[in-house]
Amino acid sequence: MLFRSLNGKQPSFTGESDGNAYLLRTLFWLLFQSGAVETDTAGLAPYMVTCTQYTNPETEVWASILRKLGTDTGDLHHIITGAIVKSLTLSSDGAQLKVSAEFQGRDWSDSFEFDTLAAVLTDPAVATLMWEDATVKLDANTIMASGFSLTINNNADFKRYNAELAQRVVLGDLTAEGELTIPRVTGAATEDDNAQIDAMLAGTDKLLTIYWGNSPATTAGDLSIIANVRYAEGVTVEGDTELEMKIPLVGVDDGTNSINISVATDESYSIP
Repeated sequence: MLFRSLNGKQPSFTGESDGNAYLLRTLFWLLFQSGAVETDTAGLAPYMVTCTQYTNPETEVWASILRKLGTDTGDLHHIITGAIVKSLTLSSDGAQLKVSAEFQGRDWSDSFEFDTLAAVLTDPAVATLMWEDATVKLDANTIMASGFSLTINNNADFKRYNAELAQRVVLGDLTAEGELTIPRVTGAATEDDNAQIDAMLAGTDKLLTIYWGNSPATTAGDLSIIANVRYAEGVTVEGDTELEMKIPLVGVDDGTNSINISVATDESYSIP
């Protein structure tokens, strides 16, 4: 008797781009799902999307990702459907804000017909967020920083059961980890010298805030990242002209603070 193992379909895609609030509001909704909420100012723009830990493991929004392989009606393209963002990384090494999004989908096709001539794509011409314009805080202290990275993962599980395609998507525990690079002399006396090493050894959590514009986001184009973190083992001190610390971070919930990300744009997505 011959037994056959069928793994089913599980398409995935990783996209990278420079970052701004308009791109991120879409990616955050696909990542945080019901943890994303949109509000406005007296029914008018700007529209603020605030993302916190979800309490419902079900998904509410999906995306289709198209690889365009032609320009005319009748051309066949590649497409992933039923996709969410499973993992999102925000980072900067001192230049622009970089975004890397890992999508996972339900189905795919290599023969999708789509009239690209009829599609109207408008580039909003929104400037990339630059690290030089960011404000960085540890607790309430504004510090200097050379760069950062933060990866947020919803650990989604696509359940196929006895089917080829996923029948349900269950969000797992929301996790965050990353790295912060700062000088030993940060510009805030309470964060200088060995303060970060002492916090790592003591297991003290810190409230990390990185924002462009306002925190929370209130004006179109603003991005605010607030994450309660604990330093993981492995803080390193290095540098030729100046000593800098590379600090590995793990997101933690202390019962009051966990993660709160907000973006503001002048367009509404009608996020519930």
